Amino acid sequence: MVENIADAISTGAAVGRYQLKQLLQKHPWGPIFLAHNREGQHVMLRLLEFQRTANPAHRAPSPEEHMIFLGRFQQEANQVADLRHSHILPLLDYGSFRGTAFLVYPYVSLVPLSNLLTRGRSPDVQAVGLYLEQIISALEYAHECAVLHRNLSVNNIFLHNNRHVLLSEFGLLRMREHGLQIWERTQGFEGHSESSAPEQLLGRSVDAYTDIYALGTLIFHLLTGQPVFQGSSREDVMRQHLYAEPPSLHTRRIDIPEGLDALMLKAMAKEPQMRFHRPSEVLQAYYQAVAPERLPVVATLIRDAVQLAGMHPAPQKTTHSSARAGIPRSMDQSSSTKSRLSRRTLLATGGSTAVAMTAIGIGLLSAHNARQPSLAGTTNQTPVNSQPTTSTRTTQDTKTATPNSKSVLARTKDIPINMAKTFPLKDQKNPGVLVHLSNNTFVAYDTTCTHEGCSVEYSQTTGHLECPCHGSVFDPAHNASVLQGPANMPLKALQITVQTDGTITMV
Repeated sequence: MVENIADAISTGAAVGRYQLKQLLQKHPWGPIFLAHNREGQHVMLRLLEFQRTANPAHRAPSPEEHMIFLGRFQQEANQVADLRHSHILPLLDYGSFRGTAFLVYPYVSLVPLSNLLTRGRSPDVQAVGLYLEQIISALEYAHECAVLHRNLSVNNIFLHNNRHVLLSEFGLLRMREHGLQIWERTQGFEGHSESSAPEQLLGRSVDAYTDIYALGTLIFHLLTGQPVFQGSSREDVMRQHLYAEPPSLHTRRIDIPEGLDALMLKAMAKEPQMRFHRPSEVLQAYYQAVAPERLPVVATLIRDAVQLAGMHPAPQKTTHSSARAGIPRSMDQSSSTKSRLSRRTLLATGGSTAVAMTAIGIGLLSAHNARQPSLAGTTNQTPVNSQPTTSTRTTQDTKTATPNSKSVLARTKDIPINMAKTFPLKDQKNPGVLVHLSNNTFVAYDTTCTHEGCSVEYSQTTGHLECPCHGSVFDPAHNASVLQGPANMPLKALQITVQTDGTITMV
């Protein structure tokens, strides 16, 4: 274990293939560092020192206890790292260093959703609905993949560029619970008290209904700016979660539409089976009360989640990455990591952070997530039948021959889902861009911005095409429509065809 973190920082200790550079946060569950990987990219590395907080006297776990924890940690981390969704902050890498488990995420600046609620006023009901669409799409997908969050709150949901919602901390509480069970022989719950479901507080089994309860508390907090239950102590708040009904929203905010109180009562029912059965049902009930014209979004959200989950890799026996392919590494080595080279990289911070801006790597963030599109399709989306391989490396190839009729732009296997590749266009400076959308279709556009002709760039952070000159943003999943001006016209679509041999050509 890392006994002296200050020394580790001052000496620039290497944790596996990562060099520690700076302490970002002293979190109760373990310190969070800025680090560099071997490619020189910034990452955020989090050491999980659960045994120190589970054992105030710092009783060292037995070798058997430690191996049990590392095995459970590996299993949970493997499930989380397999999640691939535009609104989930995914895991880039994980492993153990001198017996201490660690998690690695990209390094980028994000704003906790809780910051919105400290600015003096709550978002309007329409804005809350847009946040919920993104949050619930992530939960719907995770549940389709049989992964629970367990600890959802405004402290572990973040905003990128003030509009793109990202959920963090999938699996972190479960890892913490594994430590408690092993070192303290207890089933104690240590998640956010403001969103604790009764079954969690009672040490009972949890399921998708547990996340539904937390979703109810989240909606209350977003609409009112206050937690649903408040008290002088954690125990007081927990007691209310066990026995009290949620207060009427109208006692905190008078402009709440009729019907939302009923939503709260159902989402936060004490008996799990009395709650909504899936996250999308919560969104449906919300829009029935707030904006019925948005109800079609719910059907699209479910369809997207089911299809994306269908691409989720089946559980496999896990091996650990090595400098050479085919050499497995044991979890109890001084440094062992499970490289997530198949993941679109992004960030995650530990939750419950009081930092206004959570630092975590824009360079790596841009390699992981794209906005999950509607599956309704667009005129220039081209489906692909084969399952693509993935890589965290941005694919950009300027050596492709200048396209003419039926010239090959790329092969499907060369562009992972939620990534893009540029290619030259004849007789013009700006290239074209080929995007592999998360519904497994390909689209292509001329990158020339319709505002003043700058070349837009694909952001794997958001899945959008963004102009670096004046800030215009376009949505490749919806015919490159304008999401943000000053541009007011979509990008020019390029017609492409996916051949049966996997080659992609421009018509």
